[in-house]
Amino acid sequence: RTRAGEWRAFEVVGLSLMDDPAVGGMVVTARDLTHQSALADSPARMRSMVDRTTDIVLLVDAVGELVYANRRLTVLLGHDSDRVVGGGWLTIVDPSDQELAAGWLEALVGAGDGATARTNVRLTSPGGERLHVELHGTNQLSDSLIGGVIIAARDVGELVAMQRALEER
Repeated sequence: RTRAGEWRAFEVVGLSLMDDPAVGGMVVTARDLTHQSALADSPARMRSMVDRTTDIVLLVDAVGELVYANRRLTVLLGHDSDRVVGGGWLTIVDPSDQELAAGWLEALVGAGDGATARTNVRLTSPGGERLHVELHGTNQLSDSLIGGVIIAARDVGELVAMQRALEER
C-alpha cells in the first residue's frame, strides 16, 4: 500500500540464507506488477490476445456445446465462429474422429476440476478440407469465470506428413 493509500500488486520472492554466515538472513526481491495486472484484467485485451494466437481456442461446456471459439477457427478452417457457437463442438470434427473426440471430452469432464488431456484428431472446414490438430484440454468447469473445458487445437499437419513420409521409406 502506498503512502496515498493506493494498493499495488507485487511479486515477492524470498530466499533463506540463514545458514550462510556471511548473510544470516533472508534475501527478498519484489517486482511491481500493478501496471501488468491492470492490462491482464482488461477483457478486450485478453480477447484480442486469444484471437491472435496461432492455436484454435475453444470453450466447450460439459455436454459438448461450443460456448466460445476464437478467430483462428475462421482463419484456419473458414468456420464462422458466430454460426458454430451454440452448437455441438463435434460439428467441426471430422466424422471419422467424432467418436474419439466425444470420448476424450467425456473422460476429461469425468476426471474433474483441473484435469488435462491431449489427443489428436482432424478438424474439417465447411468445404470438407481436413486439418490435423493436437487437442490440449483443461477442465475448468468449476471455475465460475470460465465454467467449461478449454480446448487449444494446434495444427500438426506438417508433423503428420513427415511421419507418413518416414513410414513410407
